[in-house]
Amino acid sequence: MPKKTIFTIIAIIVAIGGAALFFWNESATAKFVTATAQKGAIAQEVSASGAVEPPQTLNLYFKTGGKMVELKVKTGDSVAAGQILAEQDTSQLEDQLNQAQAGVDAAQAKLNQLLAGASSENIILAQTAAANAQKALANAQSADDTARQGASNSIRDAYAKADDAVRNYADRLFTDPAGPNPSFNVTITSAAGTAEYRITENDIDKKLSVNYERKNIETILDEWEKSVKDLSAQNAGDLPDALAKSSTNLRLIQKFLNDIAATVNSYNAENLADDAVYQGYRTGILTARNEISGALDIIMAAQAALKSSGAGVDAASGAQKSAQDQLALTAAPARQTDAAIVIAAINQAQVAEELIRGQINDLTIVAPVGGVITATNGNVGEIVSPAVPTAVLIPSAGMQIKLNVSENNIINVKTGQSVDIALDALGSDHLAGTVTAIDPAETIISGAVYYKTTVDFSQLDDRIRSGMTVNALIKTVVHDGAIVVPASAVAQDGSDKFVQILQKKQTVKQIVQTGIESNDGMVEIVSGLDEGQKIVLDTK
Repeated sequence: MPKKTIFTIIAIIVAIGGAALFFWNESATAKFVTATAQKGAIAQEVSASGAVEPPQTLNLYFKTGGKMVELKVKTGDSVAAGQILAEQDTSQLEDQLNQAQAGVDAAQAKLNQLLAGASSENIILAQTAAANAQKALANAQSADDTARQGASNSIRDAYAKADDAVRNYADRLFTDPAGPNPSFNVTITSAAGTAEYRITENDIDKKLSVNYERKNIETILDEWEKSVKDLSAQNAGDLPDALAKSSTNLRLIQKFLNDIAATVNSYNAENLADDAVYQGYRTGILTARNEISGALDIIMAAQAALKSSGAGVDAASGAQKSAQDQLALTAAPARQTDAAIVIAAINQAQVAEELIRGQINDLTIVAPVGGVITATNGNVGEIVSPAVPTAVLIPSAGMQIKLNVSENNIINVKTGQSVDIALDALGSDHLAGTVTAIDPAETIISGAVYYKTTVDFSQLDDRIRSGMTVNALIKTVVHDGAIVVPASAVAQDGSDKFVQILQKKQTVKQIVQTGIESNDGMVEIVSGLDEGQKIVLDTK
């Protein structure tokens, strides 16, 4: 047998959506064991355990109130997982998302430029990106100005409707309504002129309560009028409080009108049934109640719009600062530490992008699994409430999984993420699934905090039974087309991470920037290595 033995160890590293093939080589004459950097997909995962349970009906809500512009399903429709069921208006957010994506692209271009060395073309690109980010910020601020003006107008309109509802409708049923002692009491003479009827609350406690409400509302309306006169759409800090105060005032007036309506509508005297005066009182109170209800809807919509526009300004401001930082870095001489700064800028721009994506997702209802729609609520053009399910779905899947995800990991878990499922009963046979729901409330198990997370199987399988033990890997982040190497190849020197590459049969330290790391021992290389480069894993 020869003294020199040549052998090759082949390890196949499988990541989500693809596979990377690495070759470790060693010979009697070689000094090093090497691997080749390959391009593929890599996933960051969260592990959790749980059990199989029967499926439950899913109530699907919008996360915030607002105007519904699309309702794509009706009762009885069969839907597929991922199908859009209903949407609120996302046009402004879509524009912001495009701008945020441009910010991410500009940041990535800056990193590429830095690694390649600055050029006049790259400086022009960075200047353009900064100008675009500045324009995006101006657009976001303009949208915020519009939302603030809309909020200011909504508050004024709400006050006007409240004043009209109380003083032009409810006060007709009071004696001295704006005085120190208002009294819920009005007398109607029958059409024949033979009898008089007093419309009032016979229960003395209820009557005193209504009288007190009217006296309190007089103070509310006076103070509200003063605050409306001082209200400025430019003073953004006052508007959220003013909207909240308006909502509180409207709800107090709404209760007052409901109490009056209960008394007025209780009269069934035959002589009053056709009396125009009496019917006028009833109609007036109904009109007042409708005015208040409509004003409440407008205030809620204004609150949602103001919150959304403020978040848009924050995101655009962050992107604009990143673009300015990138421009400054482009014009400056390249340094080793500059790469870390640019990567941080990329991360910041990606956070801004994900924030806007999250806001868009909040305005869209997507079927988490396939199934049948059993009910819908609301119509296109109406303001929908986040407290009422817009659609109710019965999953078509036979079984689902309830996982216990620890509090340290739940922040990275979102609906729609894919899941690798291992059941003790099936041995090495793994199944696929999707996260469909996350309980908002915690579950305490042996003193530790967990959150129940629902996973639906991607395909039906007759072997699955309720109560089976499950170990799952939730894929929280997946990067396709990434440069991946074994994590053991990456070392650290101070703040720098590096790998050893082979050049002319000698090892050379190569500074790299790393990304996510998978559970199977692979790590993403963001910069510093190209596909096909050989890295040193070990010496002979």
